[in-house]
Amino acid sequence: DALGFPSVVFRSPRGMHCYWLFSNQLPFEVLRVRAMQRLKRMPSGLEILPTPNKSLRIPSETRQLDPKNLFTPVKFDIDSVKPMHFTDAIGLESLPSEVRLDFKAKRELSKGLKQETRLSNLEKKLRDEISNGHSNEVYKKLATAYYRAGYTVEQAEIRLVDFLHTTDYTGSLLFNRRERRTRLKSSYRHFQKNYPIGGFDYSKNTSVQITIEDEILVSSLLNQNPFSRQRAKAVEQFIRNLFYWINYHDAIFFNETDLALWDYVYPYYRQRRKAGFYPLPRNTLQGWNHRYKEIIEWLSGIGVVQDSGLPFVAGAGISKYYKVNRLVERATDKGAELVEGLRAVPLKQSAIAAVLGVSRDAVSKWLKGVRIPRKEYYRDIEHLIQSVDRSAPHIKQQPGLESLDTGL
Repeated sequence: DALGFPSVVFRSPRGMHCYWLFSNQLPFEVLRVRAMQRLKRMPSGLEILPTPNKSLRIPSETRQLDPKNLFTPVKFDIDSVKPMHFTDAIGLESLPSEVRLDFKAKRELSKGLKQETRLSNLEKKLRDEISNGHSNEVYKKLATAYYRAGYTVEQAEIRLVDFLHTTDYTGSLLFNRRERRTRLKSSYRHFQKNYPIGGFDYSKNTSVQITIEDEILVSSLLNQNPFSRQRAKAVEQFIRNLFYWINYHDAIFFNETDLALWDYVYPYYRQRRKAGFYPLPRNTLQGWNHRYKEIIEWLSGIGVVQDSGLPFVAGAGISKYYKVNRLVERATDKGAELVEGLRAVPLKQSAIAAVLGVSRDAVSKWLKGVRIPRKEYYRDIEHLIQSVDRSAPHIKQQPGLESLDTGL
């Protein structure tokens, strides 16, 4: 009733194939949105085809049914099929003058198209990889992709079968429906438990823990926290979330099912994790703290995190990757000690910068605690502090460079 009588109907082992022949062209995204609005929701197992990336297949003409009762077989005759205006099926609101999709709807459409493109590209890539007796890895990647795309088990099964029909595969995944459904249900239970679509809640995952070494590092970092006291708890929670995240990715590294999921969610994940890098997506960091850029800059400055320098494309799901250094306490404490001594130097920041051969901005960040000096500056800073101690009375009268014999 929602879309009116179809032009042609065919039966198949998988169900009904209904076709509407329109006399006018209509953009796919408008058709999709209006059809969804008419149907109220996407019924299980229903697809709208063709899409920009998926063609339309028409079953054998011997399987045609009467569109009025969906039961009586009829003989297929293309000349007898009368085209209709698309408004007869999806309403007057679909006319160009009435199409006014708001920004959110456009984003959802764009997201759906991107998701469909990713799925099609993945299936194209895997088509040559699957073979009898070697289908497990391909299955894991596809099940992961269908779950992340929001497919139900039933929808995933339909798409999986369609994919297998395009290959030379003749194994049980294709011909044993019970085994196929059981495997998909098992995979989906695993995904829903560990990777709910709304996000992963670490507090509910008891297998992810902060180690004693991490606790020591967290305490050490909090002692150097350059932010206001009001932000202390938020910064501590951010650091803890960071180590939960790192420990979680370490824990799943040898689990093929989990790796397949993350490799789909974050392209190049497996390759970059093997190189020792961890993904730190912007949305994840924002969820931990909306001023995450300041905290990441501080952690980068003291050597806890290090940008991999690898290219990233936010819109394509290619996240930024970082190295995380857990062995920075000693160097960090030494740097913090030198900064503390530098704060006692009665010179302007520009004068300190000139003596050490660095920018004034670098000195400012050291004194604010945003960054720790690199090791290459330790010796010069120590020499400066010692020289100031020796000539303190003279400096207090004339706090300038000419009064300081640094020997640099």
